[in-house]
Amino acid sequence: MKKMTGYIGRAVTFMFFAAMVAIVLYFQFATPPFAAVPSRSMEPVLHIGTLILVEKADVRQLGEGDIVVVEVPGLVQERYNYPSLIVHRIVRVDRNDSTTTYRIKGDNNPAEDPFTVLPEHIQGAVNHSIPNLGYPILFLHSKQGFYFVISSFAIYLLYVLSGKIEQAGTGLKRGISMLFIGEAIRRINELEQGHTEQMLSLQKELQQQRQLTEKLIEMISQDSQSGEFAKHDK
Repeated sequence: MKKMTGYIGRAVTFMFFAAMVAIVLYFQFATPPFAAVPSRSMEPVLHIGTLILVEKADVRQLGEGDIVVVEVPGLVQERYNYPSLIVHRIVRVDRNDSTTTYRIKGDNNPAEDPFTVLPEHIQGAVNHSIPNLGYPILFLHSKQGFYFVISSFAIYLLYVLSGKIEQAGTGLKRGISMLFIGEAIRRINELEQGHTEQMLSLQKELQQQRQLTEKLIEMISQDSQSGEFAKHDK
């Protein structure tokens, strides 16, 4: 029962970490239907940590005053230290025959953002907001959150694998110990057998020596009797 409980606990922990990794990857590489305000650039309308619901919108119907979630191009991120996603307001729309472009700005910023927004950069429009509920999303969407969850999952896997390796090592040690014990018992049996054979050989030699001694005594006794008889006849 205890062993089954341990298996269930490890399975639940593994699924929890796997779900956390999946959520982090989702927030890192996909655009969910909700996001979090990462800065104070939209105050006082949207404060940092505010949870926003993002609605897919027809970019052709977007106009000045709409608050949108924009994917920032990589070059802009590197040059101006921008995050991957920003939540800003459209302040100008430029339409021509071939395409439409947008200029955006944070309500709390003194100037427009230093890049032109294309329709494919717009991930959606802000439909609703809930203050302070976006902090967990900010953490999961950050590099620190990504590294924390991935490293925690890796440490957990190493912990589980180390337990398996330790169990395998214990079995190996037990097998080696049994091998050495078996070899020691065999050597002891061989020594005992050799000692028994030596004792039997020694007993046999002693018996032979005793028989020779008895024969020698018997021969000496017979010689003595023969000498006495010879003296008596004279």
